Parts: sequence; structure tokens; C-alpha cells
Amino acid sequence: MKRTILTFLAALILATSAWAANPRTQIKKTVSAFRNEPGVEVVDLGSVALSLLRGTVRMGTEDNDDRIALELLKGIKHMTIVDFDEAAPETKAEFTRKIRKIMSGEPLLMEATDDGERVSIWGVASNDGEILQDIILLAGNDALISLSGTIRLDQIGELLKMAENQ
Repeated sequence: MKRTILTFLAALILATSAWAANPRTQIKKTVSAFRNEPGVEVVDLGSVALSLLRGTVRMGTEDNDDRIALELLKGIKHMTIVDFDEAAPETKAEFTRKIRKIMSGEPLLMEATDDGERVSIWGVASNDGEILQDIILLAGNDALISLSGTIRLDQIGELLKMAENQ
């Protein structure tokens, strides 16, 4: 009986530590820790708000490319936007450092420098590598956008081909 309980506790500890190491969880914790700092604004949009937003955009456009992009975004179930442009320099530096540390083990999809500001985009893929579960965009020391849901990589390829043809 003791062995069963100890085995169960060990499995529970391992599962909890793996969950805590998840980038999505760590980003949520970091955003929560900085949420009340002066100059930091956080907007969380859940699936209902995103669905309403997509519906509004869909009604306002007849462009086929926009509709395909909206289809791609259908898999997004949660979006967090953090604007820390007005925060103190120390706050900006610490927030950026923490996000970069969290994402250091994840694939960097793209990085570019625009007007001296580094923009980084990371993707967290499913185990089979077919689906992006999270996309994290860090724009310099100014903003973070975190998208959570499921986006099939083949859909992204289709969207990129469309963009090239324009």
C-alpha cells in the first residue's frame, strides 16, 4: 500500500512540475505578476470575445484573403495583449528578460529588427509538430501578444503562399 501511494505521489509531482514548466503557464504567471505595475496594461480575450471579433471583421469584409486569414484564426481560443510601453525602464527590462527566459527553450519562428527594436516570435508546437498551440510575439520592450489555441501548420503555409502571390 505504501509503495502504491509513494508511486502515485511521485507521478503527481512529475505531472505538476511538467505543467508548471509549460510556457503558457509561465507567461500567465509573469503577466499576473506585472499586471498591477504602473504603465502596464493587460487585455485578455477569451473564445467568446474572439468569436465576436471575428464575426464583426467577417461582416465588414468581402475580400477572400481576409476570410482565409479569419479561418486560420478560428483555432485561436485565447489572446493576451500586454502593453508595457509606458512602464518604468526597470519594469520593461525585467518583464522582457523573464519572457525571453521562459521562451528560451522554444523554437524561434522569426526575429527581426525594426527601427532598432527587436521583434521576436516563438511557436509552441504539439508533440507531433503538426499544430502550433501557442504563438508568442514580443515587440522590443513595448508589447507582448500571446495567442493560444490550435493552428495547423499547413494552414499557415497556405496563408504565406497567398501573401506571396499578392
